Amino acid sequence: MLDLSMQERQILWEQLNEKQKAVLTQHKKYRLQSLFLTEHFLEEDKWQLVDFKEDPHYPNGDQKLYCRCGRQVKYQFILLAVATGELLLLGSTHFAQHLGVSETVAAQVRKGLHTIDRGTDLILQQVAAGLHFPQRLYQKISPHQLKQQLPEATQRRLSAFSQANLPIYEEDQKALLTLAAAIATSKRDEQPWRPRNSATSSRSSRENPFAALTAKIGQLEVGEQVPLAELADYLNERPIVIRRWLGLLESERFFVQVKQVADDFFRIR
Repeated sequence: MLDLSMQERQILWEQLNEKQKAVLTQHKKYRLQSLFLTEHFLEEDKWQLVDFKEDPHYPNGDQKLYCRCGRQVKYQFILLAVATGELLLLGSTHFAQHLGVSETVAAQVRKGLHTIDRGTDLILQQVAAGLHFPQRLYQKISPHQLKQQLPEATQRRLSAFSQANLPIYEEDQKALLTLAAAIATSKRDEQPWRPRNSATSSRSSRENPFAALTAKIGQLEVGEQVPLAELADYLNERPIVIRRWLGLLESERFFVQVKQVADDFFRIR
């Protein structure tokens, strides 16, 4: 996946509604706080991360953010000095200078922030491609099954993204697909995703594999990720062949249509 430029990110950000912006901002803040806790970037007896702000219109936004040094910043970290109660406002480049931490830690903070930004960029690209939250896939799984199988943080994220109708992260998509497949195979009256090894199904797949491909994709929900590996196994074709066929389905000529976002394909019609 290619990183978005600052201008591209701003343009795509403005395509979101206010609820979607709020959900993505809150999720980024949560991921950043989790990163600080798990990586122990700060000495807890000295500093605590209490808030994080981002100016999506940097450097031309109306509500500009600043580092302690006076420099305008895109990302502002608000830290609490445990001993004094002082609040310290920093940009991502000045951790080492103002907190007395090593430059290695400061670089890890910037790297972590970049990773989080890449995840947000993927969501923005999916929205621009016309993708939404996979509601049908989500509804296949009961709240009880979600609680049993998924971490609480993932459940909260899925619930928030569902309410905002946002596309979901790749790891969440895979988690839902895995749960849905397990549920399907456990029900006797439902067909599993992979076909039975009957002569009829094998023969029909070989006779017109592209038609079999479009039929299977037609069973997916609009916005649902196309399971490339499973399709390759189902049709007994190499993944590179399936990718070539999926490229054809990006055309509007077919009754189903897919869209490639980064390295994955999603059904959009």
